[in-house]
Amino acid sequence: MSSIMVPGTAPTALSQLYDVSITSVANGEVLTFDSSVNKWVNNPIAGLVTSVSNSDGTLTISPTTGAVIASLNLSHANTWLATQTFGNNISFGGAPLNVTSLASGNILQYNGADWVNVTPASIAIVSSVSNTDGTLTISPTAGSVVASINLANTNIWTANQVIGSVPSASPPLALTIGGTETTVSVSGGTYNTKFQTHQEGSEVVVDIGLGRHSDSAGVSGNLYILRSRGVETAKVAVQNGDDIGTFYFFGYDGSTYQQSFYIDTVVDGAVSAGVVPVTVNFGVMDSVGGINNLLVLDGAAKAVGLARIETYKGITTSGLGVAVNTSNASETELATTGATPIVSYAVPVLGAGNYSLLVYFRVTTASTVVTITASWTDQTGAQTYTWVSAVSEPVGSYTCLPIFINSAASNTITVTATAGTANQVYVSAAIMGM
Repeated sequence: MSSIMVPGTAPTALSQLYDVSITSVANGEVLTFDSSVNKWVNNPIAGLVTSVSNSDGTLTISPTTGAVIASLNLSHANTWLATQTFGNNISFGGAPLNVTSLASGNILQYNGADWVNVTPASIAIVSSVSNTDGTLTISPTAGSVVASINLANTNIWTANQVIGSVPSASPPLALTIGGTETTVSVSGGTYNTKFQTHQEGSEVVVDIGLGRHSDSAGVSGNLYILRSRGVETAKVAVQNGDDIGTFYFFGYDGSTYQQSFYIDTVVDGAVSAGVVPVTVNFGVMDSVGGINNLLVLDGAAKAVGLARIETYKGITTSGLGVAVNTSNASETELATTGATPIVSYAVPVLGAGNYSLLVYFRVTTASTVVTITASWTDQTGAQTYTWVSAVSEPVGSYTCLPIFINSAASNTITVTATAGTANQVYVSAAIMGM
C-alpha cells in the first residue's frame, strides 16, 4: 500500500515517498525501478540465488533466466536419483565446460583452455593404468601411446601372451626401449626394425639378458633363430642356398653404420627330414672397406678356407691364405681297370675360391698303364687337368706336381685314376682349400 504524506512533515516510511510503491512485502525482497510507472517497487531477487539448502525430500531449484547459483550443497545420500541436465555454464578446476555436437562414445578432455567432448581416438597418451588384482585388459585406440605399464601382481603372465599379429606389410610393429628410432641405416640402406634398445653414457649395462636358473647341467639360456619358407601357419622347408641367419657387427663411420664383421649361415645341400646341411661364413672388413671371408666351415665341420691367421709367434700368413685339408684319401687301391674316384670335394655355397690338388701313387707290377686326372668347374665352366695320361709305369713310387685352381661354388672337385691292370696301383690324394 501507499501512504499520503502531509506537506511540511518528514517521511517516516519508504511507502510515503512519492516515487516508491510498495505492496504485499515479502521477506528478502528488494526495491527495483519500474520504468512503466516511474516508481521503485518491491520484487524478489532476480539476479542471484546465494544459497539453497535442503537435505530431505525433493528439492527443485528453478532460478530465473540469467540468474547465478553461487553454491549448491547436496548432502542427501539419494541425491541424483533422476537425470540431471547441465548447460555449458559449468567450470571444472577453473576450466569451463564447452560441449558441442555430442556423439556416441564421446569423453571429456581438457584441451588447455576448456573441457571439450572428443572421441577416444583423439586421446594422445594413456599415461598410467594400475591394477594389481584380477584381470586387467588394456586396449588403447589406434594411434595412442601407453606411456608405462607396471604389472606388480605375482601371477602376471600365467597364460600365453601375444603382442600383435605377424606383420606382412611394411613397416612392422616396432618396440624401441630407451630411444625413438624404429629404423636402422646400415651400409647405405635404411631398414625397419621390430625391436631396438639404446643406452647413452659410460655406465656398463647388459642390453639383453637371457636368464635361466636350474640345477640341471644341460639347461641354459637359449637364443633361437628360426628360418622357414612359407608363412607362420603354413611353414615350408628351406632350400639349398637359403640364408638361415646372420649375426652382424656394425661400426658407425660418421654418416651410416658399416658392416665390420659378420657370421652367416647358409643352407648347403639337399634338405630332407632331419637334415638341413649348412656352411658357416665368418666375414670381416679390411682397411679399404672390402668384405673378405675370414673363415668358411662346411657341414662336416671342415675349414673350407682361411683368409688370414696370425700365430702366437707373430708369423703372419695372408694373401691366398693357409691351406686347409678339405678332402683326403690314402692308399686307394685301383681294384678294377675302370676309372676310380680317389678323392672329391663338394664346394659349398660360400666355398668359391682357391684350392690346391696333391697326388701321390705307387706301382707294384712293371709296365702298368696309369692315367690320373682332375676335374672341377670355375667361373668359365667345366675344367680338367691330367697328371699322367696312359703312361706305362715301372714299379716304383711317384709324386705328381701340385696344381693350383680356382673353383666356383656349388660344384665338385674330383681326382680320378685308371690302371691297365687291376690291383697293381695305389693312389693317395688331397684337396686343400686356401
